[in-house]
Amino acid sequence: LSKAWLKLPSLKPSIVVGFRGYPTIPPLLALRLNDTLDRQTRAAAAIERHLVWIDTHGAHPATGLPASHVNEQHENYGSPPRGCDLSLRVGFMKLLDPSRARALYERYARHFWSELGAFAGFREYPRGHRGRMDMDSGPIVLGIGMAATGFGLNATRVAGDGMRELRLGLLLFKVDVVLRTAAAMR
Repeated sequence: LSKAWLKLPSLKPSIVVGFRGYPTIPPLLALRLNDTLDRQTRAAAAIERHLVWIDTHGAHPATGLPASHVNEQHENYGSPPRGCDLSLRVGFMKLLDPSRARALYERYARHFWSELGAFAGFREYPRGHRGRMDMDSGPIVLGIGMAATGFGLNATRVAGDGMRELRLGLLLFKVDVVLRTAAAMR
């Protein structure tokens, strides 16, 4: 599979995976891992081309973050970035390109981090966009996505954002205490 991908003229999302909505970073990691295991660098140029394509054609205009979907012509068609995708993407991106991962995280935190008193986390959709919860996002509470926030704990660690990592860790601890207490009372 990796040899077939590397023969493609570009690694645009729908070419790589054949259908819309599939994350493109895991296949890139598979290519990188294949190269690492084979002690090769065959995939480096293809990975870089794809990352540049995402930056130039797959970015949401208002945030500069990767859009959640592109159309068959390989263009962003107005779908906003999603917190669940971005939180996961930051962690994976660190394995592909640490400097890009840090820049991605900084943009992500600027547009998606939300503080609501004792409650904080990563939004599922950018401010001003009202999206619905789905199987990817999990519950969305006051705009904060549970998957975005859960995966966001790793994103904060990967980015070295100790303050947000601590904030999320404490929040998850509090939720755990509440859930365990409620379960014990049954």
